[in-house]
Amino acid sequence: MDADVDFVQGYYFGRPAEALKIKSVETCTLMRLCEQFKNASAEESKAQEARIAAHIFEFRACVAALQADVPFEYACAEFVRRASVAQCYLLNRNAGQIGRNLTSSSSAAKVDPGFLPL
Repeated sequence: MDADVDFVQGYYFGRPAEALKIKSVETCTLMRLCEQFKNASAEESKAQEARIAAHIFEFRACVAALQADVPFEYACAEFVRRASVAQCYLLNRNAGQIGRNLTSSSSAAKVDPGFLPL
């Protein structure tokens, strides 16, 4: 539904059959599910926008500092101190990383053991 695809698979609405059987109950069920999905999706989008908006000011400050030739480590130091920021890194025009990652001290303590060197 999120991809604007009108395809429902499985036995939720009925079993496969040779002829299409449209019943008002199934139609109402599908409409109700679509409405629930739309509402949940809208709420999720608003929450995500709010989470991102909280970082916009600090991110723009990083960009301004980098444009003023402030070294990356200093330009992004405040940004990476935010509790919700795990890492910060700089990319070139070809999406290649420049330098090392800046890792927040809070996320450094929570390293997933699956990503540790063998």
